[in-house]
Amino acid sequence: MIRKEIRIGNIPCSVTITIQTLDAQKTVRDTAAYDTAVFLEAKAAGEDDTVLSLRFSLPVAAGDIGTGIRLSMTAAVENMAGRVCVPSLQYGPEEGPETAEYREDRLPSPFVLVYHQSDGTAFGFSKDSVSLFCRRPHRRKGATKYLHETDISSLGYTKKGMFLFHWPYRETEGSISLDRNGSAPEAFYPMNGAQRTFSFVFTLSSKKAASYSEAIFREYTRSFECTPSPCGGNLSAEDAVTYKIRSLAETYRTFEEGRGAGFFFHFDPTKGYGSLPSGFGSSFRTIPETSYSHVLEYGFTGRQLNAAYLLAKADPAQWLERSEVVIDFFVDRCTVASGWVYSLYDISAQKPVFSFGDPNAPRLHYVWNTDKKGNYLRTMVEPIFDLLRCYRLFAQYGTEKPRWKACILAFAAFLVRAQDTDGSWYRGYGPDGLPAAVDKSQPDRSAEKSGTPIPLPFLCALCEFLETDGEDTRALRTSIGKGAEHLLRSSVRSECFRGGTMDNPNVVDKEAAQYTMAALVACYRLTKRKDYLEGARCAAYQFLSWIYTWNAPNLEGAFTDRCTFRTRGMGGINSIWGGGVVDIYALFHTAELVYLGRELDEPIFLKAADEIVRASAQCISYPGCTFGFAGIGMQPEGWGICPEGCDDDLIEKGDVWGSLGWIYSATIDGITRYEKFCKNLAADERRKK
Repeated sequence: MIRKEIRIGNIPCSVTITIQTLDAQKTVRDTAAYDTAVFLEAKAAGEDDTVLSLRFSLPVAAGDIGTGIRLSMTAAVENMAGRVCVPSLQYGPEEGPETAEYREDRLPSPFVLVYHQSDGTAFGFSKDSVSLFCRRPHRRKGATKYLHETDISSLGYTKKGMFLFHWPYRETEGSISLDRNGSAPEAFYPMNGAQRTFSFVFTLSSKKAASYSEAIFREYTRSFECTPSPCGGNLSAEDAVTYKIRSLAETYRTFEEGRGAGFFFHFDPTKGYGSLPSGFGSSFRTIPETSYSHVLEYGFTGRQLNAAYLLAKADPAQWLERSEVVIDFFVDRCTVASGWVYSLYDISAQKPVFSFGDPNAPRLHYVWNTDKKGNYLRTMVEPIFDLLRCYRLFAQYGTEKPRWKACILAFAAFLVRAQDTDGSWYRGYGPDGLPAAVDKSQPDRSAEKSGTPIPLPFLCALCEFLETDGEDTRALRTSIGKGAEHLLRSSVRSECFRGGTMDNPNVVDKEAAQYTMAALVACYRLTKRKDYLEGARCAAYQFLSWIYTWNAPNLEGAFTDRCTFRTRGMGGINSIWGGGVVDIYALFHTAELVYLGRELDEPIFLKAADEIVRASAQCISYPGCTFGFAGIGMQPEGWGICPEGCDDDLIEKGDVWGSLGWIYSATIDGITRYEKFCKNLAADERRKK
């Protein structure tokens, strides 16, 4: 055991290093035999930071077959207590576990933060040296202690005021790496006689921050700037859009003797159009399911009207008429006079279906049983918002669609009626307009009000559209104001953003933060109220902490390794998986991130948005490089950055799967909106000069 007393600014900190061995019988023992192989140095870096440099040389002599070694470090900081942030895993103000430790490749930025609310002190523990390699572990199914030749480590904390580090990695009970039971993986480096030195660099910091979110953003910014890893692949954003449009067009089909049409864009890219999407697990279902071949989705993971809009906009001569059939079918079959909306249509049964509450409904990854039949607010807002964009596009080409406008206005009226007196909206509603209980975790149902940010961008866009024609929007503006005020009083004040996605419970996730940011940006652009702008800043600070600032090592020989996949710029999904699974859906609001960066003079926002766009163009099949996919413009739905239930046959490090149709909306719409906004900003700058 090695101990070193250091200071972080004026705060005492005790650093302890222990070396442990694993024998062939899987017994773990502390040992002092290799203490001389450890070098530890601490240097002050400014008033509030201390840099730790740790070096460990593997023993030259080989151990017995099956033996391994592990290095453990704790940093006990005096009077450290408060609200914890582990990027993509812990944000909530509620009490977390007493001790938690996570694989480094599960963290979008490798740091742990403890924020003391009363005096604004933020204690940070960040790993500044990046891991570089990961070979396949020597592990049998069910084993929790095993050998793994990798430099991937783990970071964590205890509520007794200590930061934790292990190399190789260790995770605590409740880990989702191995199985549903939360078995904790513990890796040891094989003692095979290979001579190798491993170096690790950390920063321990103690700084004042005005808020929890500001403290998170400060650590994120440091990680962003100190790990200048390359981002993205060989394909440009422009080419990504071109190939995705080509692929999306291939998924168009008609049915019911031409009376209906849609995009059958759920498929396995390794098998091609018409196949079932490859499996992944959500909290409600594990797919694939045959439902994906005969159910049209109009919201969340299948934006039918958005696809119709994007193709009609890209090639009106070829697609206006065909897109019109898609849109008319939705209006005819999925909207009702009250303004409430279905977002799923079963072609086999020839009827719309509920998103929850119907035990006989098709088995999609977010369709589940509750006490009341209904639809999620998000899956109602998205198709109607897309319908508004379609209406405006068709009007530009001289086609007036009064029924479309009537549906848009009916839904807006439904939102105004459904809004609670405190300004909030619930996650889901029944056709009677009453909230449906889709989260019973809070007795006062406050958690269910996480739907509040979802309608606001739509209502703001509708306001602007109607006001150009001189129509009365006072009721809409009142509703918008009430909704924005509720966001400021609730999720912004608590600095906790949950419930953005439908296929998991009402947990903290990336999309909740980015939708809140987008909602308050829309409200600010409509009203110019500065408190909305500051609320958007708070949400953006947390949103960015879901985006990788470094390139986690790929598993050698896996798909991600063969295609040189890079995590920087990709986003974690939710606080169940953490950053161990990434996707491209931060793309939906990169335009808002750029706008916010310019308004607030936050250049990191603009740099991060650029990286999100460039990273999203990875693994898209193009002429001359198909990645093993069945056609041009195909891309995985998600990438496994570390194991997620690998013993339950869910996700292994290096896996890819997919794909669901919203991946087209994310790339085509997200990148197009981003580039249009950047061009407008550049034009504004030229005019100022």
